[in-house]
Amino acid sequence: MPDDLERAKIRNLDEQVRRAFHTRPLAYRAGRYGAGPNAMQCLRELGIGIDTSVRALFDYSHEQGPDYSHSSLYPYWIYPGELAELPLTTVFAGALRKDGPRLFQKSLSRLLPRSLMARSRLLERVALTPEGIPVERALEAIDIALDMGLPLLNFSFHTPSLAVGHTPYVRNERDLETFYTWWTSVFAHLRARGVEPTTVTEISNAAFSVA
Repeated sequence: MPDDLERAKIRNLDEQVRRAFHTRPLAYRAGRYGAGPNAMQCLRELGIGIDTSVRALFDYSHEQGPDYSHSSLYPYWIYPGELAELPLTTVFAGALRKDGPRLFQKSLSRLLPRSLMARSRLLERVALTPEGIPVERALEAIDIALDMGLPLLNFSFHTPSLAVGHTPYVRNERDLETFYTWWTSVFAHLRARGVEPTTVTEISNAAFSVA
């Protein structure tokens, strides 16, 4: 969207959060991961220190959105000491996962070959989300991410999925039960792997204490 409109939307959101919760927001995520080219500068001006809009390994350019296919999976500074990026965690799984970045974008640009590669367990892109990702795949992706040494696992889902009938992922009570069971299994696996939960406040304090 135009720079002026995007800035107005972000500033309005910041104002609404401050007014409703009597505190300043610490982090931001663009709707549909669609952060515009000027969004980061706007966050910097507002003093928001963390962005989580980047969905690593995904490309939305065909929808006139950003291309995150080559973005880092690791947290990084957008503006050192001022604005950090915590990308949503996505990994490649399968026998060919080391060649994932090259194969997925060039050779597997269509849905059918991607599906065939995933079904054959050769190469699959797995995001840490209960929406469309079976729990078995998610647990495997967690192990891959930890083996890669990722210091932070960033999960995501649409909040309307917490109730029936608002998203295609939770259409009935059975889907809702599956949704919550997914999280139960994931939390148990994280606990077994020694992964500790954290908060945006703790991450912010830790990041800016060493910046």
